[in-house]
Amino acid sequence: MRLTGRFVLPVLAWAVPLAAMAAGDRVELGEGPVRVPLELTSEPGTRIHLVIDGIRAELAPGVLYGMSLERGQARAPIGYLNFFGAETTPQAVSIDVTEAVAALARGAGRHSGFALVIAPVGNPAPNAGTTIGHASLVADIP
Repeated sequence: MRLTGRFVLPVLAWAVPLAAMAAGDRVELGEGPVRVPLELTSEPGTRIHLVIDGIRAELAPGVLYGMSLERGQARAPIGYLNFFGAETTPQAVSIDVTEAVAALARGAGRHSGFALVIAPVGNPAPNAGTTIGHASLVADIP
């Protein structure tokens, strides 16, 4: 199942982080695509979710941001980020990416070379200040 838009969901206590950005990093989103490296660090459970928190905007950017997972030259679209309401309260999103990870992870070295790619769909407002705070792949424990 693919989720799009803004969904505020808690990370479940029985989930295991598989990949994450370095602690304290904030990624600024602008006019072009942004690539955030992610590495799988353990075997996935039954379902894998991409969890992004600290979604913020100084001003409404006026566009959605498309997201995809990438590995080498292969890319799998996974949904959109919507910054509606993020000007007042930081938001979070959780997207089931099990099928995308499985499709991209085939072959040797299947746990390396993953990235989250976030790109605006259209031209964002100047000085919107759109950022994300933390992105991680999380597996449910079977």
